[in-house]
Amino acid sequence: MERAIRVLVLEDMPADAELVEREICKTLKTCTFERVFRENDYREALAGFCPDIIISDYNMPGFDGLSALKIAKEKVPDIPFIMVTGTINEDTAVECMKAGAWDYVIKEFIKRLGPAVQNVLEQARLRLDRIRAQEALVENEERYRSVFEDNLAVMMMLDPDNGQIIDANTAAVNFYGYSYDQLKSMRISDINTLSPEKVELELQNALLRKRTHFLFQHRLANGTLRDVEVYCSRIQIREKKLLQTIVHDITDKIKLEQELIAAKEKAEENDRLKTAFLHNISHEIRTPLNAIVGFSNFLSDPGLTSEKRKEFVDIINLSSGQLLSIITDIITVATLEAGQERLNNRETDINNLLINVHEQFHFKSTHPGISLEYVTHLDDDEAIVFADSVKIIQVLTNLVGNALKFTKEGRVEIGCSLQQEKLQFSVSDTGIGIAPEFHHKIFERFRQADAAITREFGGTGLGLAISKAYVELMGGNIWVDSVPGKGSTFHFTIPYEPAKPKTEPLNKSEMNGLSNDNLGKTILVAEDEINNFLLIREMLRSGALKIIRAENGEQAVEACDQNPDINLVLMDIKMPVMDGIEAAKIIKSHRPDLPIIAITAYALDTDRRRIIESGFDEYLSKPMKKAELINKVNHFL
Repeated sequence: MERAIRVLVLEDMPADAELVEREICKTLKTCTFERVFRENDYREALAGFCPDIIISDYNMPGFDGLSALKIAKEKVPDIPFIMVTGTINEDTAVECMKAGAWDYVIKEFIKRLGPAVQNVLEQARLRLDRIRAQEALVENEERYRSVFEDNLAVMMMLDPDNGQIIDANTAAVNFYGYSYDQLKSMRISDINTLSPEKVELELQNALLRKRTHFLFQHRLANGTLRDVEVYCSRIQIREKKLLQTIVHDITDKIKLEQELIAAKEKAEENDRLKTAFLHNISHEIRTPLNAIVGFSNFLSDPGLTSEKRKEFVDIINLSSGQLLSIITDIITVATLEAGQERLNNRETDINNLLINVHEQFHFKSTHPGISLEYVTHLDDDEAIVFADSVKIIQVLTNLVGNALKFTKEGRVEIGCSLQQEKLQFSVSDTGIGIAPEFHHKIFERFRQADAAITREFGGTGLGLAISKAYVELMGGNIWVDSVPGKGSTFHFTIPYEPAKPKTEPLNKSEMNGLSNDNLGKTILVAEDEINNFLLIREMLRSGALKIIRAENGEQAVEACDQNPDINLVLMDIKMPVMDGIEAAKIIKSHRPDLPIIAITAYALDTDRRRIIESGFDEYLSKPMKKAELINKVNHFL
């Protein structure tokens, strides 16, 4: 139901009050009245009756209409107040209106009261609506201001017409590094790295809501560029259309995405390289293996001439060396991957090392059109250093082997010099050269400068990767200078650690086979594989030695305890019943002066250290060379 309009009537004359009420009832459908004529009653009615409109007589004994109007303006300023009087002149009317009366009615024209009441009530309703709207607007602005100012996200208000920054929150001040006043004096084009024309176009797109999401680069106060994600929304404040922007710093996100993309591409590239490597390695292994298997079958032909037999044996030996080199490279890469490669620095003569590498390739060289030379700029005393000679030789061997492989005619030169407390080695050639874009890639695993190189020249693509890993393990760097068609020079450095030279005369027996002084001496070979035992016996046959066999570590211990004539033990590591390490410890506890040489398929540097630390006197890795075995036997016998 519609609420009744509460009408407060100030009138000392009952008849006039009834007249007022009657006229109002003609206009208002539902209303209630309360009549007062004393000031105290009037004040109480304002508080208790809570009128919607006040109708007051102008002249009352002891309390007039203007006084009532003044009290109403203080207590209930938004309640309509109509002055009713018997007679009123123009000055009185002006006075009433100035005092705050909403309207006035002369009793002579009392019929006008109803419409006047209706009119002021409508004015009051409209005024109340405006007040509520204004209050809501103020409240919304305060709420928005609080959300805007205290938001952790970077927020700014922009004028879409010119890009002027109208407002910015604390987060924006902190992010951009400008003060609040500085930001408000700037345009967004001062921050955005796009041209002013493109910034203006994007502002219009945001204003027309063609786009609300943007990716930009913003410049901070210190000059740093940050990738940002910007969300724009159009708002209106006091008839002005503005753009509110929320800015998110996505620099780290984009960097992470780029790293993930790069990692994905690298992983895909590695997969491609590994696939190519597997195909290539299969070819590289099967090629010498085919020769070994094929020509080995021919050796059993009883009708084979001695010349053919020697030719086939040479092919088998050459192919075996190729196969061993490939397997060694694969194992080396695995140990490098596992972080098991360690340095084994010892006194090394660099000049002799260069001579040995030169002679190794000089005798092997099948390239009559290539001169192989070496140059050293080190004095004899300077050349004696502490270094891992095995790894230096491996790196030089890889580099010289590549130089010879890719050089059809001309020159290959090996060199070394002292440069700023570093030894700098170099291998130069006049070969096919390497394009600049491959200067770094060739040191990656499974890489060669061109896929066609693999088809034409062969190779696993591991040599340079192993060389790089060895050089870095030794604390140095490796790089290449090359011009396609003119040749290449590979350089690598290692720290220079000089040592005093110690020269020992070379035992002639180390050059000429088993010493005659060893005649009749006894060697125990602890080896569970019969073929390996037969191979060792065959290698030592020329020395007139007494060779006995133990098939496991337990038999080796028993043999040493029961046979005091045993002068040397060649001990396999991996054997049944008792392994070689445990057997060696027991033998050494019984006969500490009896030399024991480990002969094992464990070929890593870490294996060597572990075996020597277990009590062995020396170490030989399978497959072993006859000369190495004879040298060790001569030394210990």
